[in-house]
Amino acid sequence: MKKMLKVIIPLALISLFLSTQLVTANFGVDIGDTFTYDCVAAERTMTLGSNTGTGTGYTVDGHAFAAGTSVVVEVLEFDDSFFNTTIYEIQAGSYVENGSSSTFGFQLGGLLMTVFPMIFAFVFVEESDWNQTEAEEAPGILLEPFVEPEAATWTLFSDFAAEVQTGTSLLSDPAMTGLSIQAEYTDSVSEFFFESYLTGTYNDTLDNGTHTYLINYDVDHHFQFAFNKANGVMKGMHVEGTMEGTSNSTVIEFSYDMHTELAGYNLPNYQFAGGFIPGFEWFLVIPALGLLVALPIIIRRRK
Repeated sequence: MKKMLKVIIPLALISLFLSTQLVTANFGVDIGDTFTYDCVAAERTMTLGSNTGTGTGYTVDGHAFAAGTSVVVEVLEFDDSFFNTTIYEIQAGSYVENGSSSTFGFQLGGLLMTVFPMIFAFVFVEESDWNQTEAEEAPGILLEPFVEPEAATWTLFSDFAAEVQTGTSLLSDPAMTGLSIQAEYTDSVSEFFFESYLTGTYNDTLDNGTHTYLINYDVDHHFQFAFNKANGVMKGMHVEGTMEGTSNSTVIEFSYDMHTELAGYNLPNYQFAGGFIPGFEWFLVIPALGLLVALPIIIRRRK
């Protein structure tokens, strides 16, 4: 795990470097532009020992909406003083709230999303820490609508795919030998598409300074996205997967399916075949930090 982080952290810093190189902001959309997104899926389920909780849908201005509904996103303003951020309004029914989107948030969040199950492994859990209310909260809508339509925006992901295809050094740690990762991208005139797939078994001994945890997880994790290269508008994003195993012999299961598409657009079927077990999901509305937003920690670390 430590060796993987030695790779992930530098790549995250590269993401920061790439974003800051876009010194002159290049916003591909205009103030007042509107886009309709369909929430295709928004569900997660977590099990810890004898406890189980499922969260579905998303909220806008505190009001709940189910998957299968749509939101309208309108560009409000631009902030080129902080990572060239686009401020937007998201509307569902008669309810509205504001969000923000940036190339940096998209790059960093997207990179971390390729190995999300490994990040989740850092949540050292015990059954006594279970919070049923948080376990049943709506996961949110997967949305990072606007990035800068520059070649540097996509470079991180094309480089990631090339690294995976030529060496898979991301999985060089001994604890990762039971895992495999695949990635590929399509960089056409009009669209940039990326997909990654992480699968296998992860075994490790983790220590938070107070307790030692022996973990064993079976992982099946898909991630894909597509953007319009002309204006930097998100066309679709999908993250889906399962983690099943134990932590110190306590059963842990985590399943998630987050899927959002621009109205009229359909992401392609997975390029990489997997043994996905239909089910549940996690993840939420993504403001400034992009795809990672706030992982709702259903289980809190013991202090």
